[in-house]
Amino acid sequence: MTRLAEVEAQGTRVLSDVGRTKYMSKKIPTINEIVAVKDDIFDLLYRESDRGCILVSASVLDDALAAVIKHSIINKPLLTKKKTQELFNYTGAIGTFSSKIAVSYLLGLIPDWIYQNLEIIRGIRNDFAHGYDLKDFNNPELCERIKSFDCPGFDVESMTEPYRQKGNMLDEKGNIIPESRTVFICHVINLFGTFTTLNEKIIANNRAIDAHD
Repeated sequence: MTRLAEVEAQGTRVLSDVGRTKYMSKKIPTINEIVAVKDDIFDLLYRESDRGCILVSASVLDDALAAVIKHSIINKPLLTKKKTQELFNYTGAIGTFSSKIAVSYLLGLIPDWIYQNLEIIRGIRNDFAHGYDLKDFNNPELCERIKSFDCPGFDVESMTEPYRQKGNMLDEKGNIIPESRTVFICHVINLFGTFTTLNEKIIANNRAIDAHD
């Protein structure tokens, strides 16, 4: 097993520990399944270690993006559901986080800013996986990469203000959570919410087309 595969497996185990194995299974989650676990997952992002926070964030966005692609697929009678699902398996054509990002961008499912932000998160995840000198959110290089997030209309200062007012927040080990981690989590939440809204619009549009036909 490669180092990256080990990291992805660890991300899955993290969610398994809070009883979310169904969500993290090979089955592509439905929009209802994604929404149902949202609060638990983002509560977990604050309680986990810095490493766990990054792994879970990438895994959650990977699954949410898979749902966007799935709901955008036109059903073809010659392609079975099993064959479609195989595309999303790890060894499939759209099995990796990188391929999902690229395919969704090329198909026009996500705009430039989402593509760029997902690439930042993927890069951070990979650097942790390959053992580069990124161990926590106090790393200056990591802080600069988090500052490079670009989300039009998203006021990250307002979103992080309630957390700053609470004073120092602690993870499960009693370590103070750096503000850079809070900013990172808020951007992840924003992306997740964007995917949820996008999925709802795609589903509504599909229903309108079916009703018209």
